[in-house]
Amino acid sequence: MSHISRGKEFLHNSTLGQKHLRAPEKRLLVMAKPNRNLTLCLIAAVVAVVAVLTCGRAAHGSGGDERASVGARTPPPVPIDLFSPSNARTEDGKLIPSAEFFPAARCAKCHQDSHEQWAQSLHRNAGREPFYKDSSDILQRTRGVEFTRHCEACHAPVALL
Repeated sequence: MSHISRGKEFLHNSTLGQKHLRAPEKRLLVMAKPNRNLTLCLIAAVVAVVAVLTCGRAAHGSGGDERASVGARTPPPVPIDLFSPSNARTEDGKLIPSAEFFPAARCAKCHQDSHEQWAQSLHRNAGREPFYKDSSDILQRTRGVEFTRHCEACHAPVALL
């Protein structure tokens, strides 16, 4: 069966001259010619994203939970200078056993002016400030004590001794 179209009326060959079927005109969606350069750029962008994601997964291992694997990383070697990166030093260049530390009040017995200035300064509480403590604790828990040395060099240099 074939159909003949006259404007909006569609006629069947067997019923020429009779209105057999009225149907709205079908309109085709005409698309503009695709821009070849744009298409190539989009394909290149998708390939680049996939490559970056693939390389990133390979660099981080199996792609498991990154937070779980952070602690499993090998810590950096302990620096030759035990006090690095701080400028604080002991006379003999060795660490002081914690049992031999004395409170700051002991310093005040001979160095009252210095102790009073220190007691009123930000340096006194730099290692006890809540934001610093939380950040330091998270860093130590996730990366190891070796990573906290950089912060302690300024906030709590005695911790390096």
